[in-house]
Amino acid sequence: MYNKRLENIEISKIAAITNKVIDGKTIRLEVGDVNIIPSDEVLVHLKNCATSEGLHYSKSQGNQSLIKKIFNKEKKNYQDLTEVDIYITAGGSIGIFLALQSLLNPDDKVLVFNPTWSHFKDMISILGGKVVFAELEEKNNYHFDESLFQNIDVSNLKAVILANPNNPTGTVFSQQELNILHTWCKRNNIFIIYDQEYEIYSLSQPCGFSSLENIVVSKSYSKSLGLSGMRLGYIFGDKKWVEKIKICGLYSMMFANSFAQQLISDSFDILDCEFERNKKIIFERAEFVIQNLELPTNKYEGGVYVWAKIPVNDILFCESLLKNKQVSVVPGSVFGGKFKNYIRISLGETMENLREAVDRINIHIKEGNYE
Repeated sequence: MYNKRLENIEISKIAAITNKVIDGKTIRLEVGDVNIIPSDEVLVHLKNCATSEGLHYSKSQGNQSLIKKIFNKEKKNYQDLTEVDIYITAGGSIGIFLALQSLLNPDDKVLVFNPTWSHFKDMISILGGKVVFAELEEKNNYHFDESLFQNIDVSNLKAVILANPNNPTGTVFSQQELNILHTWCKRNNIFIIYDQEYEIYSLSQPCGFSSLENIVVSKSYSKSLGLSGMRLGYIFGDKKWVEKIKICGLYSMMFANSFAQQLISDSFDILDCEFERNKKIIFERAEFVIQNLELPTNKYEGGVYVWAKIPVNDILFCESLLKNKQVSVVPGSVFGGKFKNYIRISLGETMENLREAVDRINIHIKEGNYE
């Protein structure tokens, strides 16, 4: 009766955890909702955006002033970019979904790195595609080299999705790794969706590709500015591909939040200062959690999460932690079955709440009550 593609798709396990948190006492470390109050300058622009332009339809491509400013920023790294190759989206996730929707035919395959954000595989399945996993190894801090692609069957393989920094591991892939991926994809005529949702939260310089042919890049202001409720991002890349993305977006998303677009456009000149401030805050939170949590953690290279190894089954650990200590984190198995001894901890909460949460987690481990 309903779409058969949805038969094996359940509500996101992360969303399911969030739905269990119904009181104000729980410290929420299950979502990457970055709790950083914008600067006074951004708040002034926020108040001033309640204008007729910010409260009505925008053009389907997006606010033209914002597009021009994004173009001037991104063309420094991508010489083949033009303004028409930029599309404003209602957050980063919808941009990735539209990129897949505009590309996939039934049974087309998409390569996804494992572990990575769990929604990728569900997006692919909803759109009738098939998921192929490239397994990243803990011993390499989840980095890769040419050997990763040697045994991958490229028949019907249409695209690859790479998140950098990676969620949940906090791995930041190097320029050398991107070059390896780009060369392999060009050789096999495979499209690339490059997710830079957490771009500003990187201990190393963000990197990209030498051209935008068969590539789209997705970015977001939701995490970088602590404005996740406004849902604003953008996608840019291969001219023909972006035109198809715009068509899909017109009949689904229609256009991004006009108010949010006006806010970012008005605030654009101070965004770099905001990014630096927010990056410093997140790095301080990461350092605190890693130094004080009594669990082994992955080497932090970027992003807004800490990936930690636990001594028991992840579901038991997370459910008992929520029940007994009112702290919510994400089980590692959400990102793949072989990660049942891991948890993902968000750095989105305030330092005060992180201190309390780390204390509660450490006590939970010492007590060993996972019932």
